[in-house]
Amino acid sequence: MIFKQLVDVNVQITVLDIDGPVQGAVVLISDPANNNVNLFQGVTNENGIVTGIAQISTNIQSILLEVKVGDEVIYSDNINNRCDLGQYLVRIDRQIVSDDDLNNDNPIDSDGDGTPDNHDDYPDDPTRATKVVFPSSGVAIVTFEDLYPVPGDADFNDVVIKIYNEEDLNTQGQVVRIRGKYKFLAKGAGYNHIVLIKLPGSGTVIQNVYDGNNNLVNQINTHADSLQKLPLFLKDSLFFANPVYTSSSLYNTGELCFHNSKKDNVYIPCYSSEFEVIFDEPQAKTKATSAPYDLYIYVLNTGKEIHFPGLYVNNGVDSYLDDDGFPWALLVPSEWNWPYERKYITNGYPCFDEWYMSHGVNYTDWFLRVDTTSQNYIFPYYNNINYLDTNGCR
Repeated sequence: MIFKQLVDVNVQITVLDIDGPVQGAVVLISDPANNNVNLFQGVTNENGIVTGIAQISTNIQSILLEVKVGDEVIYSDNINNRCDLGQYLVRIDRQIVSDDDLNNDNPIDSDGDGTPDNHDDYPDDPTRATKVVFPSSGVAIVTFEDLYPVPGDADFNDVVIKIYNEEDLNTQGQVVRIRGKYKFLAKGAGYNHIVLIKLPGSGTVIQNVYDGNNNLVNQINTHADSLQKLPLFLKDSLFFANPVYTSSSLYNTGELCFHNSKKDNVYIPCYSSEFEVIFDEPQAKTKATSAPYDLYIYVLNTGKEIHFPGLYVNNGVDSYLDDDGFPWALLVPSEWNWPYERKYITNGYPCFDEWYMSHGVNYTDWFLRVDTTSQNYIFPYYNNINYLDTNGCR
């Protein structure tokens, strides 16, 4: 899963005091490098236990684990995101014992959901308690190569989309709502595609589509019995009655974006989409409900779906890695200037191969490392990136 630069960290925290389990303690995991953005929150049950999944980006150096009872922090620890052998953190299992009696506090809980108001993002809504933002930096770029199953030219500009997601969780840590913003940035491909995500269950889909001038062009509010094919750029809701990729209810990428990938191109703004899914039933926090979800493209010209690695693995074989272990999709957890058309990604980002061949251990910030030569190979969309030295990768 290094190509998404994310690790799902299994969390289990037990809180005890002199009388035994502590119910109602708030467990928080945050990113101290990004204004303590919330990566995980849970409330201990009658057994004093919180369990769940926190998504940690591989470029986050450390995370902050806190346990609060009322307004008091009873435990705090900065945890390194790397283990001694260079592997990423995959589990946090702690038993926290206090010598005090912590069950005497009676914090205000206006909506009665079990999460105290001072830790409840929605203190008047009993169905949701916590808002989690992805990525913690506020910006991520998803990019696809579209020749699957044939290895492409690795310029990673066939489909380029900036994404931002929010999840609303209930007190039990289940996902009750998902919101997303998707801004198309570039289309360096002759093929056309449909952009979708796959989610479990059913629910209400609310979507606004904007053109390149940020004018609202379509607005959808409908119920979908299945979210297995959820297009991110809808013209109308008739798609859900007959969910086929060739539906006239869908925008394809040729309608959404100009190329923005050639050296002589002047950047032209493309379409964007905002959506919210309100699940009919709360969903367990799993890979299927962890941002950026199963975000994929369908290639109209070849009839192939292209997904992130790590989601479709059979007998140890990943359907979306080629014979060399190379992907057709990447997630970059930062602002990013994609390569020009037919320019191999390492020409623009010379540390990419070091990162890729180390399985994500080395140069986790490869997307920030460029030099004077490499900038000749990347499209200059963002001008405020704080680039680092390539540190000998070339």
